[in-house]
Amino acid sequence: PEVDTITIEIRLISLWREAQEECLDKTDKLYQLFARMIGNLEKIKKYNLPQEYKSAFLSCVINVKGDLITTKNSKLKYKDNVPGNVKKWNDDFKKDAQEWFDFIKNSLSIEELTATPGPQDKKIISLIKSLIESYRNFDILKISAWIAICWISRM
Repeated sequence: PEVDTITIEIRLISLWREAQEECLDKTDKLYQLFARMIGNLEKIKKYNLPQEYKSAFLSCVINVKGDLITTKNSKLKYKDNVPGNVKKWNDDFKKDAQEWFDFIKNSLSIEELTATPGPQDKKIISLIKSLIESYRNFDILKISAWIAICWISRM
């Protein structure tokens, strides 16, 4: 998907730094969410190719089911608000976090986010490639046999 993941990532890191100072209760769901997201961000640093990193960022860091994404009528959808209790935060931190989340929701549809392939999908690519190659070879064999039959029947 065409989304500015660099801005989203920079703001996530900035919010995490603020969260460590502004949170009054480290058991708050919003604080825990940011901690998990930053932990997942550290795990994907190994991806060097831009598209691979972007894909891992969206599928492993942003695609947080339960905290940012919920199921309604058997369909995935963004939650309206970030989790957490506003009374457990100094200043307007929760409002800042909500603005960041709203930016994500407005930049990236839930369908685009959930359809983004992640690092785990990389394992199946070689299988898909071999299936496509087998299909092509099968198709070529069918065409070759049809041509041979036509050529023989003309004799």
